[in-house]
Amino acid sequence: MILVQIGEPAVDALISALNSTDILTVPSGPREALVQIGGPAVEPLIAKLRDRNLETRWREAQTLGAINDPRTVAPLIDALKDTDVKVRSNAADALGVIKDSRAVYPLIAATADEDAQVEKSAREALIAIGAPAVDPLIASLKEPDATVRALSIVTLGKMKATRSVDAVIAALKDTSAVVRMAATWTLSEIKAQQAVDPLIETLKDTDPKVRIAAANALGKINDAKAVDSLNIALTDSEPRVRAAAASSLGKINDKRAVEPLITALKDTDSIVRQYALVALSRINDPRAAESLRTWAANNIKPLNYKLGLWNFSMTSKGFGNTVSSSFPKCITKENNDNFTAFGVLVSDDRECIRTIIDSTGSKFDVILHCEKDKPDGQHVVQDGTGMVRAVSPDSVNGTIQWVTNGDSININFSATHSGPACGEVK
Repeated sequence: MILVQIGEPAVDALISALNSTDILTVPSGPREALVQIGGPAVEPLIAKLRDRNLETRWREAQTLGAINDPRTVAPLIDALKDTDVKVRSNAADALGVIKDSRAVYPLIAATADEDAQVEKSAREALIAIGAPAVDPLIASLKEPDATVRALSIVTLGKMKATRSVDAVIAALKDTSAVVRMAATWTLSEIKAQQAVDPLIETLKDTDPKVRIAAANALGKINDAKAVDSLNIALTDSEPRVRAAAASSLGKINDKRAVEPLITALKDTDSIVRQYALVALSRINDPRAAESLRTWAANNIKPLNYKLGLWNFSMTSKGFGNTVSSSFPKCITKENNDNFTAFGVLVSDDRECIRTIIDSTGSKFDVILHCEKDKPDGQHVVQDGTGMVRAVSPDSVNGTIQWVTNGDSININFSATHSGPACGEVK
């Protein structure tokens, strides 16, 4: 661009062009030119941060961040207090790009902003700054504002800041339940083994939400030391605590949990029963296997639909793509009896665990868990939930949601019965 070659004399014209369009449009040409000009554009852009027009202020904040010049730090810090949320958010984003330690304390204060986007931008900026932000974040755990303390703890968790563990463990005794919940989450993110005993003690917290968070954290840390306490938590007065305890016991996979989980299959809460089923399916123990067979015999009813040839229509959404397909499938008595009739949704790989958690004849719900080591050494974990509904003996539909190493895939399908004979279709 010729204006870039002109340099400083073109700055004012480019700034005018930057701010000449509608607020919903960010003109990339002038902004990129100003970024390429760099230093000479900084002072004029800083001056515009004090403009009365909010469009001008938020665009200038964004452009200054892209230029990444130390002179922009102080004015961007001031912009964190702007009356407009977009200006504050862009200022925080810019400070995250610049990564100057002078911005740490102002960004910590901005995590308590009343606007969720500003809070998120401030937190992400602190994560981008990294190590220089850790000690100030730890120090902020003594701030009087519980929101600041909680968000500082969450930020430390996202940074996987191991040297914050002692301070975060201390926060398990905070007067605010929100702070205590944040502490349990961060300790699980860091997978702090030294936090197991304090988290076990937190299972006795007076707030049920904190007890739920503690139970979940112990499962994520995955230390067998927690089994006995999680077994006790299966009798908690709050169903969500019992469900979290059952889920974590399945992750820890210790045989000491089998009998308590079998008892949990009779829990009055359906979610607790579901998590107990999943947990037992993951524990390799004859008692667990027998309890699941007994439960299935008493609770699972085959779907009410006809055997023979079915025509399927399927839509899959994931990784930014949508794929649709149609195909025939033969449903036989064998795969009907094994609940794999609609296995087009469910991998039949022997490394996959399929746990049916509800079946009434007109529907069944299933939880899925697969683990596989690929030839390149990557360990792939897939978790999912599936649902199939028999609308009538001739019509079935369903959904499945897969999460594979953090990426999600959503599938919807419908199928109609074509006739009793499959011909060559398998």
